[in-house]
Amino acid sequence: MNAIRLLFGMLALGATAVIQAQGYPNKPIRFIAPFPPGGSSDLIARVISQRMSEQLGQPVVIDNRPGASGSLGAELGARAPADGYTLLLGGVAPFAMNPHLLKRVGYDPFKDFAVVSSLARGPQLLVVHPSLPARTVQEYLALARKKPNALICGSGGVGTPAHIGCELLRLRGNAQLLHVPYKGTGQSVNDLLGAQIQSVFASMPVCYPHVRSGRLRALATTSRERTSLAPELPTMLEAGVADFVTESWWGAYVPSGTPAPIVQRLAAVIGRILPEAETKERFTGLGIETLIMPSKDFVAMMRAEFSNYGRVVKDVGIASQ
Repeated sequence: MNAIRLLFGMLALGATAVIQAQGYPNKPIRFIAPFPPGGSSDLIARVISQRMSEQLGQPVVIDNRPGASGSLGAELGARAPADGYTLLLGGVAPFAMNPHLLKRVGYDPFKDFAVVSSLARGPQLLVVHPSLPARTVQEYLALARKKPNALICGSGGVGTPAHIGCELLRLRGNAQLLHVPYKGTGQSVNDLLGAQIQSVFASMPVCYPHVRSGRLRALATTSRERTSLAPELPTMLEAGVADFVTESWWGAYVPSGTPAPIVQRLAAVIGRILPEAETKERFTGLGIETLIMPSKDFVAMMRAEFSNYGRVVKDVGIASQ
């Protein structure tokens, strides 16, 4: 009898989920971008949300929730109702780096979220102000060794990919750099444009337009191989910095427990958006590439990145915050 009741209960839950999905969406959807406006997460979310709004027939509203290198917004996403009306623009910082860097993040990246879709990926660039007399990574390192802690390496906050980049360059390049965290990558780039700091590791959406305009100078990318988006730039490996590979990536997530039919609906919508020529063109203009892969492969990549950055954080010796 108990088994029969359990079976009927499971069938009822499944029927409820299907009914919810059939009427979904019937109100605006919130898309949390866990960094300030103007950063990579914000820009990517805006590209995707615009097309999602058109296809779903409901507004998809960006909710910028910066703080704790993306962990504040990620925790907010994890605690949201699992009804399909809150999505999170997650990425390498909150999901692969912060759990190793922060004493408390308030969520489990693998238990508290369901993957909707991978979205994009792209390397960072080491960019400097044109007034700095360094046109290569080795020239930059020579300056840093000559005047320890005189060169400021800015980032979007402790635990961000830019912070990891600064610390890796300090370690792998055997140079003393002064890391200065900001509340977002956009703010660090603004200070770099004003020559208030000397260098930043930044994602291409944020800094490459300034490189193309000549307002900043790019020295190298952090990818394993040269990116087709900026083939003229060497990788950090090619520039003579061993074991230096980092790459940013982004995906769309919902809280665990979101009905499967709703997750599938959202995944199908994004699955139509990513291959579109307009999406690819807009992403290319930002200096990133679409990342299209099955959810199980994306999760496997997330787990590999989680393990990799656990090792990197230990190597560079960043204390938990």
